[in-house]
Amino acid sequence: IDGSEEERAKTPPDGLSPLFAGGHDGWISSITALSAPLNGTTAYYAADDILTDENSTAEENLIVRLLYGVSKTPTEVGACPEDSATYDMHIDNALAMLDSFQTIENVYYYSLPCSCTDDDGNGVHIPDESITERMFRACGKRMGKYTGETPGGFAIDESWRENDGLVNTVSARAPLNAPQKDYDETSVEPGVWNVLPTYRGCHTALMGNLLIINNVRELYVDLLMMIAAR
Repeated sequence: IDGSEEERAKTPPDGLSPLFAGGHDGWISSITALSAPLNGTTAYYAADDILTDENSTAEENLIVRLLYGVSKTPTEVGACPEDSATYDMHIDNALAMLDSFQTIENVYYYSLPCSCTDDDGNGVHIPDESITERMFRACGKRMGKYTGETPGGFAIDESWRENDGLVNTVSARAPLNAPQKDYDETSVEPGVWNVLPTYRGCHTALMGNLLIINNVRELYVDLLMMIAAR
């Protein structure tokens, strides 16, 4: 909508993409985040725990290396380290990126967090294997008991334990620096993250899953009707 001041400063006018020029108010009416790591995820801390734990299984190590791309750094595959999901999903980097974003007063924001874990009664969250794809179980379990502090000093408390196997449920609700409220169909507000009820399923549930089949047709029909009503 506002374009990019940085792009405008560095690019000659005849070479500037209209996308970065700004002045596009009205182009976007609604944004919906689906189980998105809006504030980053502790999954990478969980992955590191698995790779450094001598008691972790060969299967856990293989899944972590395949799923999180930790076998090669972005530089090793020819990419800029800052231009990767791995970089963006680390909590400190995600929070720094949020500093340059703000909600727009006439845009409707929705988020749909997911959860496939259950509290064991002691504050630890355990993946429900009946709805959790096998590839997410090991890290989901580690995320479900993790607390600590990021290198940048952000405190990860027990509220970050509930997760969908890849993304912490609390992180998928809304950016921490943005206005938010629980979704109420009678009072949906623009410029505010309207947080939908947490969906019961692992991270790929909203895509229909892989091996644990999940029919999401009705979900998306409902979401589209909700968006179209504004």
